[in-house]
Amino acid sequence: MNLQYRCFYENGVKAPPAFCDMTYRSPYVVPAPVLTFLEMNREANVLIFPAENLSYDKLKQAINDELGVNNVSVIDAKALAKDTARLNNWKKCIFLVKDPLQSVLADNQGKIRGYYNLRSLKEVDRLRVELKILLKKY
Repeated sequence: MNLQYRCFYENGVKAPPAFCDMTYRSPYVVPAPVLTFLEMNREANVLIFPAENLSYDKLKQAINDELGVNNVSVIDAKALAKDTARLNNWKKCIFLVKDPLQSVLADNQGKIRGYYNLRSLKEVDRLRVELKILLKKY
């Protein structure tokens, strides 16, 4: 399977969270109001939700050093969402992130490309590889 074309929810969100009060179109892309918070001029956005023992700054620096700051935007979801209710809504209802995952990769069209548990070195490596594929830097 070519990861370059892999997108989650191409056929819609089959089992949306019951507590989310929104309509999920098919194919699912991040809703336009939320996209304004991402850097859509970049080819990829890595949104990181807060988690214990997870160094946002260290991960951001590593990705930027390897792939360049002009191609990938590494975003601290807590800084964007401002309050806990909005942060939880974004995590569970907009980006459909399930525990124990803390991160989601979205392309510049708002399509979700992957989910990651950034406490695992294997998952961080998988994120790096998928970013390279998305950016065609392999």
